[in-house]
Amino acid sequence: MGNKKVSWIFKKALASGWQCFAVNGVILIFLASLAFLAGIFLRDAVNALTRSVSNKIVEPRFAVCVILYFLADFVRQVGGSFLTVLGSNYFRFHMDQIFQVMFMQVLDDTEQVKFLDTAFMKKYDFVKSGIQGISAYLEKVCDSLFSNVYTIFLAALMYIRYAPLLLVFSLADFFICFAIDGYTVRKRYELQKMQVPEKRFADYYYDLLTRKESAKEIRLNKLQNYFYTKWHKYYKAIYDQNLELGRKNVALLNKYYVIKTLLYCFTVLTLIIGLYRKTYDIGVFVMLFTIVNSIRNSISQLASDCSCGIFKDYKYLEEYYDFVAEGVSNAGGEVCRPQSENRGHILRKESGKGGNEEAKDLEFGKIELRNVSFTYPNSDAEAVSDIYFTVNQGEYICILGENGSGKTTLSKILNGSFLPGSGEVLIHGEQMTNKERERIRRLIGNAPQEYSRFSVKVRELVSLGCLEKADDAEMRRMAYDRADVSTLIDGLQEGEETILGKEYEASGQEVSGGEWQRLISAQAYMGNPPILLLDEPTASVDPFQEQQFMRNVLENKDRRNQTVILISHRVGFARTADRIVLMSHGRIIEEGTHEQLMEKQGIYAEMFEKQKELYTCS
Repeated sequence: MGNKKVSWIFKKALASGWQCFAVNGVILIFLASLAFLAGIFLRDAVNALTRSVSNKIVEPRFAVCVILYFLADFVRQVGGSFLTVLGSNYFRFHMDQIFQVMFMQVLDDTEQVKFLDTAFMKKYDFVKSGIQGISAYLEKVCDSLFSNVYTIFLAALMYIRYAPLLLVFSLADFFICFAIDGYTVRKRYELQKMQVPEKRFADYYYDLLTRKESAKEIRLNKLQNYFYTKWHKYYKAIYDQNLELGRKNVALLNKYYVIKTLLYCFTVLTLIIGLYRKTYDIGVFVMLFTIVNSIRNSISQLASDCSCGIFKDYKYLEEYYDFVAEGVSNAGGEVCRPQSENRGHILRKESGKGGNEEAKDLEFGKIELRNVSFTYPNSDAEAVSDIYFTVNQGEYICILGENGSGKTTLSKILNGSFLPGSGEVLIHGEQMTNKERERIRRLIGNAPQEYSRFSVKVRELVSLGCLEKADDAEMRRMAYDRADVSTLIDGLQEGEETILGKEYEASGQEVSGGEWQRLISAQAYMGNPPILLLDEPTASVDPFQEQQFMRNVLENKDRRNQTVILISHRVGFARTADRIVLMSHGRIIEEGTHEQLMEKQGIYAEMFEKQKELYTCS
């Protein structure tokens, strides 16, 4: 099975990057050939010099051989470094791109809930951190074939012709080096894999201590020592384990160097005996001596590459295959796929020619959740359970509940981020499958409670809500107006061209949490989505902006027949809703209008009265 996995890696590499192997191979063969040509010219120069000394006349052949030797050596030494770096960088760049794109492609197709699975994240971190190991492995294979193997093959031909015993010493050197390097690399691989959990903890606490988002709170509450102690605990454990392994490896390598030195002594002694017995002349002796010294590194490198391939990179390739291959196969086996086609056909009802396209986009019928339940990875409790819920065209629905009641989980099922563990989600009566849920993502404009603060231009951030309309300035301006951020954007240094944050650009501008939240709301408005899904959209804004925001939401809903689903723990938002849904412990426990629920005198009425007291107490 392992061979099958590695073969898959090679097929992908050759299919998309055969030019890289060809270019690098030609460079390596050319440089290896120059080294042997230099050795042959040196042999002929020494023999010509010997004859010249004996005849007391300098042969022209001597001068020619010396010139050719220095010319070959000069090209190899001076041009070799440049050509090697050129070939290596060309190879690495393209191979990294191939396998990083495949990795990103699979992540794009991966269920969002997977990123909450500890076992999945362990594999994800391991594979992500070692992707460049694939190009390193493939380059080692390329170097071994076109440089080390080719060099050793040429040397073997010379050994067989002049001194076959040297071939035995070289093979012994190779197998000993292979065994020792294989052992040490396998141990290193096993340790790195074992350290993945500790490294994640160490990286997390290091990130807390160094990133700007946490700097203010850490300094304000004097938390440096607390988090430093936690980081140091895991960091020192990793350091101690690496130190112990390094000590054992050094002891083993020292023994190998003793054996390697003895083999070299036997090799030189064999050469001297051959010269003494006149098995070959002094020119051949010099040539063989030069070859012996030059291929020692080739033998060690080949053995190291083979052992790394079998015990380290080879194992990583298998891990990469296990993580990536299924996703690539599901995507049709393409390394890079084109942008998805327009997936909006389910959003529209057919109408006659000349109809208003924007109006058609607003027609989606209804979305139904039937007996829907969902459980997060590594959890036994259901986050939502036995949910029956319908979203109708043009409704304003307010979903209420305390923290942990299942509101956000329900929103992620509605927008297609999560597929239910059981039950059905229907659009126009058609069941939403894994493949078809891309359509509902186009249907809904999302303003999530937890959002990413991308350090991009303002217009780019807002356009992320509907990339198809990214170049539509009028659409962007409309989104700004509806989210009430036009004044904010106009007041920035470069307007909508202002870069948010200073992660990579000193001219970037920081904005407050409330301003970020309003920009995310503008992102949700982009593209005139039929449904607006707002999860705690005013958690970071002041009461006046909160009122203006809700006024804009409802005015836009009435004007454009837009459906609004508002998720909150604030009862005040619910009074004007067409329907209120109250959740608790993952279930819908009450549903109706404000008047109906107040008349029922249930939990909603109790929540309303309690929150009302916060604003009426003296």
